[in-house]
Amino acid sequence: MFEKILFPTDFSEFAQKMLGCIIKIPGVKEVVLLHIIDGTQYSIHGWTHEPERVNANLLMEEKKAYLKERGLKAKTSVDTITGGTIDQRILEIAGQEKVSLIIIGAHQKTSYDFLLHHMNTHVLVVQPDASECPDGKTPGETCTDIFSKVMIPVDFTEKSRELLKIVRGMDGIGELVLQHVVTQGDTKKEIEQSITYAQEELAKIQKDLEQAGFRVMVHIRVGSSVEKIVSLAIDEDVSLILMCAHKKNWIEEFLQGSTPFSVLKVSKKPVMVLRIG
Repeated sequence: MFEKILFPTDFSEFAQKMLGCIIKIPGVKEVVLLHIIDGTQYSIHGWTHEPERVNANLLMEEKKAYLKERGLKAKTSVDTITGGTIDQRILEIAGQEKVSLIIIGAHQKTSYDFLLHHMNTHVLVVQPDASECPDGKTPGETCTDIFSKVMIPVDFTEKSRELLKIVRGMDGIGELVLQHVVTQGDTKKEIEQSITYAQEELAKIQKDLEQAGFRVMVHIRVGSSVEKIVSLAIDEDVSLILMCAHKKNWIEEFLQGSTPFSVLKVSKKPVMVLRIG
């Protein structure tokens, strides 16, 4: 599903750790490494950014070799923009390369602006503490696989069911953690009815996924969706929170503070938002 990945890098230590996580994504065959130099600003050398470009190309060759040693195709690009924004250039490269997934770090200033503008592919946002490895270990060689324990918030909507259909076709998932959050109910009876309904629906989904070969856990919580999603992700120590947004409503959902984008802002775990529809 994610055969070709675009990874904008700033050459930080965190970026190297993220590169280690990328090699463990099931099905990945090619990585497009992108570094963008902001030529709209003065450099320490005046108007020329050539020294920075030369250094970036050298670092890119190191990253390219790292990926090739692990059996992946790698393509590098060092771009200097003199107009527009870094976000816009990332979008252009993503379209030109026809990538199936873009991976960005939550520390990057482009993260949420990028999501606001992007509507054509899937996005994975990784938090700085999510890719840490034991001291002295090589990034990616000992890190937890990003799909080893995947948490999926389920609200029983059509969009949620579409996401589960996609998951059924994904390779490399070790364990699924399904969660439903009861957010409405004016009385104790109404809340109990919602919980009973959720138990019945989750049981059906669990049975279906287990018959398809997945290991599945289910959880029901009462309260704020975002708060309960983020807290359960930590309690269960999941490797990834998997959510979705409709392509046609991507910008609208962002502006309205929908659950996927709200989770992105506060989660300490990696969050993947799949574009569906």
